Amino acid sequence: MPNVTGILETALYVEDLPCAVRFYQTVFHFDILFSDDRAGAMSVAGRQVLLLFKKGASVNPVKKVLLLCLGSLSILSVTT
Repeated sequence: MPNVTGILETALYVEDLPCAVRFYQTVFHFDILFSDDRAGAMSVAGRQVLLLFKKGASVNPVKKVLLLCLGSLSILSVTT
């Protein structure tokens, strides 16, 4: 069995997106990388990303989000 050293992204679907973002900021001190009315991306220890999606909102086209991580440097690009 391969040795798993991490998971790059985890996605959760939530009823109340602003409440979920506040929860992860307050309890776990995750930094916001991107947020709008349908989705949010949060940095987990600078090595992983927690994606939060509002339930039912992802059936419509969304902005393209590119996150590039190079060591301790993260670059986030959002386009429509």
